[in-house]
Amino acid sequence: MLSPAGTFGGWISTDILSLEHGQLITDYFTKSTNPFNGFTWRINPYDDIVQQCSFQNVDVKFDSTQVLNIACGFDKIVKNWTKGHRSTTRKARKARKEGVSIRVADSRHDWLQYFKIYEASIERWGKKASSNYKWTLFDTICKLSSPNVKLWLAEHDNEIIAGALCFYGKKQVVYWHGAALSTYFKFRPVNLLMYEAINDACKEGYSWFDFNPSGGHQGVQAFKKSFGTQERPCAVITLNSSIMRLVIARKNKKRKRL
Repeated sequence: MLSPAGTFGGWISTDILSLEHGQLITDYFTKSTNPFNGFTWRINPYDDIVQQCSFQNVDVKFDSTQVLNIACGFDKIVKNWTKGHRSTTRKARKARKEGVSIRVADSRHDWLQYFKIYEASIERWGKKASSNYKWTLFDTICKLSSPNVKLWLAEHDNEIIAGALCFYGKKQVVYWHGAALSTYFKFRPVNLLMYEAINDACKEGYSWFDFNPSGGHQGVQAFKKSFGTQERPCAVITLNSSIMRLVIARKNKKRKRL
């Protein structure tokens, strides 16, 4: 049920669940009296059952993700871009013209180079950064050597200048993490990364390319919308344990005194 690193959470079942069953599961977790039952759960935007469930005794933060329906095939997607989102194809062409190439990481060294780009990005973002992941996380993902993980890399003159980490599910691809060197922004490497990653997802038969929530960053959201995405709700449900509720209450009490 949990949502590590803000990922979509929820139940896993071999059976098709009814709304009644889903509500019972939801009630069980949100109404438990266990003092250590606190959790954070980002609602799965692809689960129609949980989207209809009601939540009691929890904090609900409304959020959304940007998704692109790719079931129609890449040719149709490019055609749609040409009609309403011309900048998408234009920027991808510009990246190629500038000598940017795309490939998938195939070594630990590639992952380490990407992490260095991420570190530079964190420094550039400063306090605006939504998260700050350590190398151990990326190293662990790399060592999994999972067919459900691809680290897409953009190169210029044999130097890695940007990357996009994608996870692959049964029907959807999730663009979970990205970073780029600011020096090369003018070459539009991230646009070409997305172009090729979406093309690959279409070839592999996926139905959705999920750009993930934008962390409240308007510029990031605008970039995702430039690909013709649609918005899907994925609220974040937070249930604090009784111990945590006491800690929060004491902090609030101290603030009132000040």
